[in-house]
Amino acid sequence: MTYGPTSQLPYFDQAHFGHEFRAFTGLTPTRYVEVRRRFLREHPGHALDGWPLPAD
Repeated sequence: MTYGPTSQLPYFDQAHFGHEFRAFTGLTPTRYVEVRRRFLREHPGHALDGWPLPAD
């Protein structure tokens, strides 16, 4: 069983999590991380700068 970002929403596999994530954000999890990292590089000190990202 896989858990979503809040660790309260169980997913039975990664595909289900990815589908829900894309439905919610419009991006795949991988693309979301890419876009967010680019945003933070272009906007240093933004409020999102302190929020965690998945480990590389």
